[in-house]
Amino acid sequence: MKTPTRQLARWGVVSWEGSMKLNKRERRHWQYMLHQLKKHFSPGVPVVVRSKPIKKCDAECEGVMKLGRLVKVVIRINSSRPWKVKCDSIMHEWAHAMEWEANWADDGPKEEHGETWGVWYSKIYRHLIDVCWQDMKERGLLHPEHKD
Repeated sequence: MKTPTRQLARWGVVSWEGSMKLNKRERRHWQYMLHQLKKHFSPGVPVVVRSKPIKKCDAECEGVMKLGRLVKVVIRINSSRPWKVKCDSIMHEWAHAMEWEANWADDGPKEEHGETWGVWYSKIYRHLIDVCWQDMKERGLLHPEHKD
């Protein structure tokens, strides 16, 4: 089943494009994760999350610049990867979104996975693992692959 764009927009994601075949629990878990990321780790610009097959990697993040300013971040998640990889990938790419302006020059990243990225990834990971996943577990939203 496709995750409706309207539902994700209510959760704070600017847009969701593509389709990941998600069952009801996966869809609710995914929506909750995106909501938490947007609520607690907003990069200050719109974030577009896309799902599509990607040949070379699990996910990718791209900043869209206009007149030398970051105007939005596009995160692409490989729709053909297993559930847990998709969850790990969104955390990884969201950390890139958080450090984009500080770490990126006109011709690309100064450091691919530098100190700033590592700090953001750690904060995101700890929040989702320690806070959100416990809450999702209590609500029955936690995907079975993420059980203790």
